[in-house]
Amino acid sequence: MFARMLVVASDKTELDVRKIISYPITTYPLSLAHCDGTHMKTEKSALLRKLESFQTETITETQLPMSYAQIYDGGLLLHSILSLTAVGASYASIARTMLSLVCSGRAHEVHVCFDKYVENSIKDSERRQRGAVDTAYTITGPDQKIRLSGKKLLTNGTFKNELAKFLLKEWKKTNYQQTFGGKTLFVSHGGECLQYVPDEQQGITVSRPSYLQGDHEEADTLIAFHVANVSEAENVVVRASDTDVLVILIGAIGRQNEEDSSLPDIIMDCGIGNSRRYINVTNIAEILEEHKPGLASALPGYHAFTGCDFTSAFYRKGKSKPLSIIENDQSGSYVNLFIDMGDRNSDVDLHIASEFVCRIYAVTKTKDVNEARYQKLIQMTGKVDQNDPLANIKRIDCSLLPPSLPALMMKIRRTQYVTAMWTRAVTNCPADDLSPTDYGWYVDNTLLKPTWFEGPAIPDSLFTENSTQNMESEDDSDTESEADDELESLSDVDIWSEYTDSGEEDDD
Repeated sequence: MFARMLVVASDKTELDVRKIISYPITTYPLSLAHCDGTHMKTEKSALLRKLESFQTETITETQLPMSYAQIYDGGLLLHSILSLTAVGASYASIARTMLSLVCSGRAHEVHVCFDKYVENSIKDSERRQRGAVDTAYTITGPDQKIRLSGKKLLTNGTFKNELAKFLLKEWKKTNYQQTFGGKTLFVSHGGECLQYVPDEQQGITVSRPSYLQGDHEEADTLIAFHVANVSEAENVVVRASDTDVLVILIGAIGRQNEEDSSLPDIIMDCGIGNSRRYINVTNIAEILEEHKPGLASALPGYHAFTGCDFTSAFYRKGKSKPLSIIENDQSGSYVNLFIDMGDRNSDVDLHIASEFVCRIYAVTKTKDVNEARYQKLIQMTGKVDQNDPLANIKRIDCSLLPPSLPALMMKIRRTQYVTAMWTRAVTNCPADDLSPTDYGWYVDNTLLKPTWFEGPAIPDSLFTENSTQNMESEDDSDTESEADDELESLSDVDIWSEYTDSGEEDDD
């Protein structure tokens, strides 16, 4: 309704709707955030399915290479074990079950990568949305029993930190020697890595391999670090189900030629139950590069920009159609845009970013996101009937407007931070010299929150002096009086609030 009021008022006065609509208007930009300031979400798995469709060389379990290294996402491992663990089970039994699982395959060496949960993290907002509550938790020893359900424990980041530390210590004990099955095991908690080598004398040699020490908050990047540093392995199988992991690995493969590095062939063991399958990551990256040079390298920036665990999505804009826009761009400017997102030494082209957002919203007559915002508003409000301005008022969801330029600029900065971390995932410290507060977040009571935009939400003055005088001198016709009454009756309605029944995403 407020949008309709703006259009009606602009038709009768000198109100500059274009200027007004170039501001965010609301405290939280509704194209990127809910009314409570939480991120808009999108279905990440839609991108995973889209990327899978590029495969030309599929792999079944029987086609796995005879020799390979296996890398486990520790978070997925914890969920798979603890979800089946009964209250009252000991931590020693959990440790043995987990070790038996990871050492049961054909891999000659096994890596397990655990998240590290820290304060002032950009993932705090996402975790709290999921109901995560971090409370003090101590594991005193292997005989201690769990007193809560696995599902409840897994919402506690402190518990997961303590369990990872317990496992690093517990698996040193010689009574686990037979469980290793002769395999070499690497276990890393946020980059603090131990190597376990069982010997013929029923012992276990434990060391700290210097080449695998680092600082990774996320298992997603830690997995890529281990992939890049497996010892003499030509093939790596990564057990993970997160789209972020697939995107990071494809990006790393895409950059290896630029960086004169060489990664092993990568297969992703993805999904659970009947949906479990093997994804040929190396094949997908190669096909993407053949299809559009640079696309594999650009993928992390694209994923972060269109919405991930750390950044908001565009309301009702998914993952597949925007990727098609990049594929069909003959100039390659969109590919370069998202490659530059991960390079701290490159200036992101704001004009190209604005143009890309316009295309996401199917606006082709302008490259200016503010103008696209205005055009979409006019398109939604419909033509004004001069005799009955408020006739046939359409229901308008202002969340469907593109973000204003100020909101887009801050979104780009947050995207740069995440993309920089992901593109440096193969290094030991991907977040080195990066501070979230320099890239679009601020600290509020120890919690990092997005700075949605800089500057005022609305213009300092909505009306010019002339337009105010014109409004005061207008004759009160019957039609205008009726319109004024109807507008006044809506003065206490939250006319910019997001409708929750807007339907599914536009494209996925």
